[in-house]
Order: sequence, then C-alpha cells, then structure tokens
Amino acid sequence: MPSVELRLKEMSLRELREVAVQAGLQTESMRKRDEFVTKLISIENIGDVVRSWEGSLPHLLDGKSLKELKAIAEKHGVTVSKDGRRKELIDSLITHPSATAIAESLKSEKSLDAIKDELEDVKGEIVKTTEAVRLPSLEDAAADPVLKQALSLEVDFDHSEDLLDQARMRFEEKNFEGALSAAVEARESAERCRKEMDDSTLAYAILSAQRLLEECGKAGRDVEKAADILRTAKRLFREGDSGEINDLLEELEVVSRNLFSAEVQRARNEIHKTQDIIREIANLGADMRKAEETLGEARDALKRSEYKRSIEHSSRAVEIAETAKQERLKSIEEAIPGTVATIEEARHVGADVAEAERLVSKAKTALASKEYLLASELVKRAERAAMETQQNQILRAMELRMRQVEKAQAIVTQIEPVIDEAESFGIDVGEARTLLQQAKDILKEGDYVNGTIFAKNAAEVTRRLEPRLVEERARRGIAKPMEGVCTSCGSNRLQFTDDGWSRCSDCGYTYRWRAPAGVWSKFKNLWKD
Repeated sequence: MPSVELRLKEMSLRELREVAVQAGLQTESMRKRDEFVTKLISIENIGDVVRSWEGSLPHLLDGKSLKELKAIAEKHGVTVSKDGRRKELIDSLITHPSATAIAESLKSEKSLDAIKDELEDVKGEIVKTTEAVRLPSLEDAAADPVLKQALSLEVDFDHSEDLLDQARMRFEEKNFEGALSAAVEARESAERCRKEMDDSTLAYAILSAQRLLEECGKAGRDVEKAADILRTAKRLFREGDSGEINDLLEELEVVSRNLFSAEVQRARNEIHKTQDIIREIANLGADMRKAEETLGEARDALKRSEYKRSIEHSSRAVEIAETAKQERLKSIEEAIPGTVATIEEARHVGADVAEAERLVSKAKTALASKEYLLASELVKRAERAAMETQQNQILRAMELRMRQVEKAQAIVTQIEPVIDEAESFGIDVGEARTLLQQAKDILKEGDYVNGTIFAKNAAEVTRRLEPRLVEERARRGIAKPMEGVCTSCGSNRLQFTDDGWSRCSDCGYTYRWRAPAGVWSKFKNLWKD
C-alpha cells in the first residue's frame, strides 16, 4: 500500500480524477488532490484499480504526439482523417473494435522501453565477457608497472659526449690523471644510457606486441602461443635477463606480425568480397547506397587499423545488400502480375499482345530458374511491348474516330445550306433543323456514333425536301446549270445535283452552284408570296 500511496501522490489532479472514475467514485464534490488521495487510499483494491487505469487505452494514448497517434492508427488499420485533430484521433482509437489489441500492443512497447537500458547494459556485459573468455590474459602484475615506467625513460647521450670531449682535451694537454677520470666517467655514463635505451626499446616492443595480440584476439584469432611468449618476455624483462630476452623478442615479433598480417589480410579480403557482392546485387537494379556507405565505413576502419570493426562493417554491408536484394527480387516478382494486367488492358482495346505474352512467359521461366537479371529485363520488355501495341491500337482507334467524325461533319456541311435555302423559300424545315442541331451538339461532345446517326437522319429528312425545293426554284426562275468550268482544275466535266451542289468528275472538287440567298432575295421572295 505505501507504494500505491506514493504513486497516487505523484499523480496530477486530472489523473487522480480519472482513477477515481475508474474506481466508481463520485468526483463532483472533490476539488483538492489531498481529498482524492485520501478517498482512493481507503479503497480496499486500490492497487488493482491503479494498475487497471495504467493499462487502459486512454491513459496509454495520453502524452502521445499527433504523429505518434497517426502511426498507431496506421499500424492497427484504423482509418482516420489526415487533418484530424489529436482528440479526434484518440476517440477513434478508443472506440475502434480492436481497442483491446491496441492497448495490449502499447503495454508491450511500454514494458520493452522500461527494460531497454537494462538490456543494453546486459548486452555490453555479454560482449565484454565474450571477449574476456576468447582473449587469454596478457597481464603481468609485477612486470607491467616496470614496462610503463620504462616508456618514460629519457635517454641522454649528450652528457657522455661532453665527458668524452673533456677526456680528449685533458689528454692533449698531457693531463693524464684528469683524462683518465673523465674517460672512466664518460664510459659509466654511456653504459647507463645504453641500459636505459635497451629498457625503453624493449618496453616499447613488448607493449606494442601486446596491443597487436589484443586486436587479433578480439577478432577471434588464436593468440595462445603468442601470449605465452609475451608473458615470458615480460618475466625476463622484470628479472633483467637481457641476453635471453633478445632471442625471445625476435620470436615474439615474428609471431605477432604473422597474426597481425593475417588479420589485416582477412579485413581486406572481407572488404573485397563484400564489394563483389554489392556489385553483383547492384546489377539487379537494387538500391546499394546504404550498403556502399557501410562498406566505406569498413574501409575507414581498416585505415585506422581497427580490423575487427572493419570486418563487422563489412558483414553489416553484406546484410544490408542482401536485404536490398530481397526487396528487389520481390519487386521483380510483383512486376509480373502488373505486366499481365497491362497486357489484358491492351487486349481489351484489340491490341496484338502475342509478343508481350511470350516475353512474360519467358520472364516467369527465368524467375523460376533464379535468373533474376534476365527476368527483370524480360518483364520490362514485355511491359514495353504491351504498352506499344496498346498505344498503336489506341492511335488507330483515334484515327478511325477522327475519320468518322469527319464523315459526320461532311454530312452536316452538305445539308445545312440546303436546309437554309429551303427555309428561305418558306418551306417547313423544323424537323430537319432540329435533327441537324442535335447532330452538331452531339459531335461537339465527341460522340461520333450518335452524332453520325443524327446527321444521317437529318440528311434523310432534307432529301425529302428536295422536290419542293426544285418547285420553288422553278417558280422563281432559278434553273439548275447544265454545264460549267471547274474553278479548281479548269475541267468542264461537272455534275450538278438538285440539292444545290456540283462536283468535278476529274479532280473531285465540290462547291455550291446554288449560292445562299441574300437579304434582298429573301425580301423579294416574301413579297411574291
């Protein structure tokens, strides 16, 4: 109960009110936090109530951003408005039939987040333990401090040279006693410097070999033999046995260099192998940018002599490349149904899709044989073939439509002046005029089928007007020409018809021999009538 009480005291007033409602309390009379806490603590199963409230969907959604709420809705298939507000999204999630499943999912994510840091710590400990198990001990508690101290030794031969110069000068001055003292002192100084130089160079060699062995051991190499030599070298250094340590140091150098060279070569081989894999997968059309970046990190690690990290980056690059490869193969497989659908669309417009179907069949065979590059190319060719035949068929259909529209338009052009002339003579042209106007309107909308039907109907009605039209012309003294000259080619082989049109038999040129009546002609006709 104390932990529950502490939890309640940490809650805000709004949260306390929600818990009270969850517990079934009447909250209208409570205003202060202390009142809520006191009332809630008195409930026998308040711990269960708090846990139930913490696991409720409204509480789990509280604090989520608008972007996070949209992601949750998309993950669980909840349809929400793109411009929906935060409260509307929360209401949609709470009232959705899968609200229980959403709450369980959020609780699981919350639990994982709670132990995420702990898992990271455990992971680090596991890595350290694994490396410790794999790498034999290279430490020597007694020798290591001496080696580190030897690294900071300053080797100064200048003092020895000064003493040697003094011995030379005193000898030349025939001060043999002083020359002897200076020579002995110079020799002792040189011996001390030589000893310091030996210790410093041995320390650098031993500790450098140790670092190389550590790198090789972390990478999984067997360094047990080299570790034994290193430990022996440290012991001899500590004991001051410079005679045997020189021979041992040569052996340690050879073993360490061999191990290290093998590790360097391994890292390089991994980079080259990864590069070949990436190049091969890139030929399939897969996106290799991320894999190339990771491989670049492997190269950089190799330059820094971080060979283990270089190998890890190479392995990671291969994983990324394989993932991209699978995505690419999936896209190739999914492209086949899409291409088949394109072929069906082309077939529906009457296109010849035999070549496209043949290519798709070959693509399926290549895919089954794991010839992915060939399958990808065949799918592209099949889609292109289907689209080309479809486009050609559509173009032919458009040309046909255009010809039909031109034919219908020619009918309209031919009968309209006839109707106008009949109307100028006072003949009833109502039906013909109506059909003509309908034909014009329909053709303007692009419906050449119905437009042609109405144009032909208008032409049929107009032909029935021709006998009356001939009579009216005769009454007015208008006679059909018997001969003439073509204004286009100069031929005199002309045909004149009762509808007022004439046609050249040689060049096919057509024109109206009966010009439309002017305003004065219409007035005279009305006066005569």
